Amino acid sequence: MNSARNGVELLSPTTGKEKDRLGLEECEFDEHSRLSKCPCGKKTIKKTFDGQKGRAVFAGKTCGKCPKFKQCIASKNGQNYVIAYDSRTLRLRKRRLHEQTDEFHERYRMRSGIEALFGNLKQNPPLRRVGFRGKEAVFNAIYAILTVHNIMQMARYYASIPRKSGTSPMISLIRTLTYLTFPPLKPVSAMRSLVPHFFHAA
Repeated sequence: MNSARNGVELLSPTTGKEKDRLGLEECEFDEHSRLSKCPCGKKTIKKTFDGQKGRAVFAGKTCGKCPKFKQCIASKNGQNYVIAYDSRTLRLRKRRLHEQTDEFHERYRMRSGIEALFGNLKQNPPLRRVGFRGKEAVFNAIYAILTVHNIMQMARYYASIPRKSGTSPMISLIRTLTYLTFPPLKPVSAMRSLVPHFFHAA
């Protein structure tokens, strides 16, 4: 609610589905939100949906011989197998289907890169649990970890660019750090040529 009022769109993938598990998004539904076919294309012998809850019944002989039986969400009920669902799981199905589109991948691309950065900072440096107490000490530790991370990113950047004759990537890195820490009395244009593009303002 607060995000919507401030014009911020929350974008995140759904959770809770096991890998290789077949769900409602692999099933087919008719225009009345009734499940008509299972993930393997087998038709139901009975299907209902009252607007809130739905139920699809499959023949026991059909499901028992299915090669994807262990991955299916159908549960045994007497001699048959049943897939039960409701309006909430239908909304979840709709979201998961949307997550498979190119539109979602393009919009989520920026966040996935940020999440990868946070995950790296928590796993590799000791950002998950710093060994200090007190707000100021913890913040200083976080700033130090982020500074080291940025230096490592700069090192990777200089190692990836083509080398000029007689120029070492380490020398270029040290030169840039020196200019950032102790800026000389030179025109800004001269300094910008020594700083990687990811430090430049848009």
